[in-house]
Amino acid sequence: MLLKVRDTNLDLVAILHKITNPIISERINADFLFSFSAYVEKEKMPYITADNIVEVEDNYFKMAYFRRNGISTDVVCEHVSYELTEYDVEVDTVFSGTPITILSQLLTNTPFSVGTVDVSESISFKVVNKSTVRKILLDYVAHLDAELIFDKFTIHLVSKRGTNKGVQFRRGKNLLGITEEIDTRGGGLRIAYEVDIIDLSHMPNFPYLRELEKAELGDIVKVIDEDMLIDINARIVARDYNPFRKINPKVEIGNFIRDLGDSLVNKSSDIAIL
Repeated sequence: MLLKVRDTNLDLVAILHKITNPIISERINADFLFSFSAYVEKEKMPYITADNIVEVEDNYFKMAYFRRNGISTDVVCEHVSYELTEYDVEVDTVFSGTPITILSQLLTNTPFSVGTVDVSESISFKVVNKSTVRKILLDYVAHLDAELIFDKFTIHLVSKRGTNKGVQFRRGKNLLGITEEIDTRGGGLRIAYEVDIIDLSHMPNFPYLRELEKAELGDIVKVIDEDMLIDINARIVARDYNPFRKINPKVEIGNFIRDLGDSLVNKSSDIAIL
């Protein structure tokens, strides 16, 4: 496993060879993180530092958290889009127009650009609490009931991520384990399933399954576990996986999305629709 490290100018400064436990964690309109452990290589240690960027799966993650000992360093990286928390948005700022117009306004004077936009609903809103571009962006897409895709320094806005390819997760086939979570706190019913699977689309000996069994973030899948009396169609709202060995990912399926702090993502909004 090789991991490219780039500086803030995106110049390649190091390649890490001795890494373990690489995990990408992504939740729709929420967390997008990459973590790994690096064994001590004296000549590489100066590059394992805050603000340097690792390139993985053709995306960029900025190093943000470190836990070191004499043998290795544990690193947590945030997708570069988290830089949008460094840009403030003042109270009473008004945004109006199409999604392309509003995204362009939000990303002005940042290193980010607008990508594909397939949402056309025009709305106007006012910022009611001092906030950041990232928080306003997430509040805005929540009102649109739309979803973001973060691709390096390009941000795409789509009505829904994923499709329904007819993929099944079934005990005895590709379902290793399932945990059901039911939450009625605060009113309403929220059900989520944390599922450990074997991703047959990445099994090297079965190339014909590559498209038939491929399940991605946002896809609707069927989950069957006769022992737990579970037979449902639900959406993949979160995914944790090793980007170098993709055969054993963990996915979260349900009707709500949690952040990594185990709390609901839809916290109080900093915008008011006009």
